[in-house]
Amino acid sequence: MPLTVKANFWPIYFFVGHLLLCYVNISKAQMPAGRILAGYYHNWNTASAPHVPLDQSHNAYNLIHVAFATPIPGTLYKMEFNPVMYNPTNFKTQIQTVQAAGKKVFISLGGGLHPVRMVNLAQKDTFVNTISAILDYYGFDGIDIDFEGTSLLAAGNNINQPADSGAHYLIRAIRQLMERHRNIYQRKLGLTMAPETAFVQGGMAAYGGIWGAYLPVIQALRDSLDLMQVQLYNSGTMPALNGQNYAAGTADFIVALSEALIRGFQTSGGLFLGLRPQQIAVGLPACPMAAGSGYTDTTTVGAAMRYLLGRGPRTGQYILIQNGGYPQLGGMMTWSIPWDATASCAVPYEFAHQFQRIFSLSPPVFGRTLYANSALTPLSNTSIRLVQQNLAFASDTTDFMGNFDLGYITPGSYGIEYRTSVLWGGVNATDALLTARHFSNISLLNGIHLQAADVNASGTVNATDALTISRRFSNLIPNFPAGDWLWENRTLLVGPGGNYQNLVWRGLTFGDVNGSYIPNAL
Repeated sequence: MPLTVKANFWPIYFFVGHLLLCYVNISKAQMPAGRILAGYYHNWNTASAPHVPLDQSHNAYNLIHVAFATPIPGTLYKMEFNPVMYNPTNFKTQIQTVQAAGKKVFISLGGGLHPVRMVNLAQKDTFVNTISAILDYYGFDGIDIDFEGTSLLAAGNNINQPADSGAHYLIRAIRQLMERHRNIYQRKLGLTMAPETAFVQGGMAAYGGIWGAYLPVIQALRDSLDLMQVQLYNSGTMPALNGQNYAAGTADFIVALSEALIRGFQTSGGLFLGLRPQQIAVGLPACPMAAGSGYTDTTTVGAAMRYLLGRGPRTGQYILIQNGGYPQLGGMMTWSIPWDATASCAVPYEFAHQFQRIFSLSPPVFGRTLYANSALTPLSNTSIRLVQQNLAFASDTTDFMGNFDLGYITPGSYGIEYRTSVLWGGVNATDALLTARHFSNISLLNGIHLQAADVNASGTVNATDALTISRRFSNLIPNFPAGDWLWENRTLLVGPGGNYQNLVWRGLTFGDVNGSYIPNAL
């Protein structure tokens, strides 16, 4: 049975709750800086959307929702999380690797197949304890509420006084989790929500059942909510602020439902107050097969987002109430990263690239890594990272043709780090001779081939280098003081509007001064 609470209790409840939320928000939110691209990460493998290692997610995804923590069978509130593709220790390491790159990793609760519901205090306590254990072990930065089905129901006639026990205990549980996190870790627990449209904007049409069921939760937790990412797919038509209904998969659906979240709307349960634009992410499927319905093509998404951001003209019938749109919109969300990565559904990482085109004024950086021989042999399986102050800002691993794509890069100065699985080789007596001839000013080396001759890392090329090269190809020494590989490009200065497409970055093994090596990747 739904929890019945006397009306005169709720003003005190929400006043105390507001004070608690203010306390919890003292610390900086556990959210990425700037625009957010949130992607759901499958905790399983399927043939149509194969597993992608967590730390190999596209660089644009700066908020990753691991899906899902779910109720233990036989309960709706005792939560567990079991990594499918890793053992817990290895998955914890994966999370730490992603976090070290400046990204945030949340655990998503529930999902479409697993309703979560608490109807009494004991169940709420079990929910809090089991989620706390998951947060503590894996070190997640926050929680994402993806409650669907019968998890929440709209009850009563006032969205500010939730009469549904599921909503009541969820509010209390989240507040308790946030207070606990703040006390233990001295920082805010990140909080996002990903409801279906009926649970939020559907409240404009009716308030009852699932229609508008999230609204009491949003009203109560709005001060702690970092990102609202309504699923603008798998949905029927939905009402807008102009009294019209719009269908999923259209520009109007994206623009109208997003503005409703920002401006707020009237329901039969009272006025839903809007959220700040920075709290809104537009949630869309990554590719046609990622959702049952509601996929929106990239051209339409781009046009709708530009209009919503105030950067482009109106693209459909819906006219924004606010002139100039909402330039501070928080970002975008997609289901899911594996769907975005697969070539069987669309162009790999089409959604990530779309996000970068929409939000970034920075140029794309991509090209090829080649060996510095006459054939310019592609260097595959070579990891490339752009770093600032020892922090990685972008990374990619070259394909069999040596191609890399570092995405859209914020202007600035970056160091370039390389790591390759290609074996050292190509050094012989001719290289030693050419090094000696350079030192004797008989035939000079230049560029990367001159650098390759400095195998003892002295900063100059001399007879010692020639002798050291001879000793290594004779197997008298196992390595060079300078290492095995050198790279022509070690820094990148990115400026607004610059062209950083089709770059060619060459590598060479130390000692191969004539570039005779034809490498093969492992």
